[in-house]
Amino acid sequence: MSTPQVSRRQFLGGSAALLAMMGVGGLAGCSGGNGGSGSGVATGGIELTDTFTMISVAGNDSFDPIVGTGADKVTMHSLYDNLFMFDGEGNVEPMLVDTYEQEGNVVTATLREANFSDGNPVTADDVVYSWDMLRADPSQGPYMSNYITDVEKVDDKTVKITVVRDDTSWLNILAETIYIIPNGSYDPEANDYASTPMIGSGAYVFESVDEARTVTLKANEDYWGGAPTFKTVVVQAPVDSSTSLVALQNGEVNCVSMMAQTAVETAREDANLNVVEFEAWGQQMLGVLVGDQAFRSAIFHAINTQNIVDVVTGGAATPATQFFAKKLLGEDYDGVVTFEAYDPDLAKEELAKSETDLSQTYTITASDEAGAQCAQCIQQDLSAIGINVEVESVDTNTWSSKLMDQTLQMFINALGTDMLAVDSFIQLLFGDTSVYYYPISDEMKAKVAEMNAIPSVVERHDLVVELLNDMQVECPIVPLYDTVNYDVYTAGIEGYLPSSAGTYVYYLGKLTK
Repeated sequence: MSTPQVSRRQFLGGSAALLAMMGVGGLAGCSGGNGGSGSGVATGGIELTDTFTMISVAGNDSFDPIVGTGADKVTMHSLYDNLFMFDGEGNVEPMLVDTYEQEGNVVTATLREANFSDGNPVTADDVVYSWDMLRADPSQGPYMSNYITDVEKVDDKTVKITVVRDDTSWLNILAETIYIIPNGSYDPEANDYASTPMIGSGAYVFESVDEARTVTLKANEDYWGGAPTFKTVVVQAPVDSSTSLVALQNGEVNCVSMMAQTAVETAREDANLNVVEFEAWGQQMLGVLVGDQAFRSAIFHAINTQNIVDVVTGGAATPATQFFAKKLLGEDYDGVVTFEAYDPDLAKEELAKSETDLSQTYTITASDEAGAQCAQCIQQDLSAIGINVEVESVDTNTWSSKLMDQTLQMFINALGTDMLAVDSFIQLLFGDTSVYYYPISDEMKAKVAEMNAIPSVVERHDLVVELLNDMQVECPIVPLYDTVNYDVYTAGIEGYLPSSAGTYVYYLGKLTK
């Protein structure tokens, strides 16, 4: 994810969302079950107060609404609104937009009456400025240009958006990525966005961030969508799932985002907790950013995905036989290109053709608990054919930095971009604007460019199928299994959107008790 969640989902996949393995701490003193006024008792018996405390999957290292690296989406979507938003099923509906219509490649959108937290109205100038800043950012702009080419002011409450594709994938971009900020306000040289966010129009306003990067937000009582029920929101850095589960059971926190499957069954047995299960657009996969084609092919055929599924999910998932998650493939591509990859003998034959340095120890980088377990299984599989790897577990933001610095060699992540099509995901991974650097052939890169130049999604179909088949030959990724995302929250809380577990976009101002 979400990549994302590069905490932008277009880079990280969220559903290429990334979970982080970080140290335990920061739970005490930020309890959703202690203190506050207006307390109530949830169905299961845990007291609910005016404070909602959440353990996120990423640290709040930055509040910069333009440069996504280091920004946690729980906090960002609380502070800044988008033009559109997700509903409970993951569909897109208007947010700051009131009404819109599309004619060909031109979308005309009228803004609702909404104010920033300082009381100034949200206008077309703010929308155009937010787009201009994002388009100018070297990490975000090139990807945005695959979907949107321009945003222009028509009048104070109307904007004209020029889109590239003849489908509605632009809706996802406007729900996911473009945070609306006041016209002329963005100045990263004069402001430290690591310590203080910009003004937004969201349901919450910033209060503080401590040394552990625990963020405290206060309700925006004049929010256009209505004053939030929870008057204080506390967003904590990620911890391991067992610690998170204990914190939930003790009432110290009210929600854990994307809890590891190992803790979910225990949570299901607790009457004080609700478990949300959402079929994600993501697929757990190994990305291989080093080596020649024979080396990558050897890895592709050496990995026992059934063993990984048994170890990591307890057999709950199914080994992948397609390159992207079934939910992302949709009706047009599901079942069109399939494979049975695991073949240790073939893996050894492929490795014998490789000119990659086999005396080197390569690193598999994981950024969540499930990923680390997958990596350990893969380490054994690759050792069996003569490839030495070590497993590295890092937090989300370190993973992001390594990706941007091009220092990742192999990585485990659940990649997939919610609401986007197969062709756009191929462009995201392998196109010339991609932040990934898979060592694919020039011929495959040329096909991706050719695909992207075809304006009709329907007319791209055959070339997309050809590219999916090319991926079996060049093996830049090894699909492991489709992911199901789980959120766990305190019973008695209402308004929780199931899609948040898959999109990693939360609207905390909509929660009630």
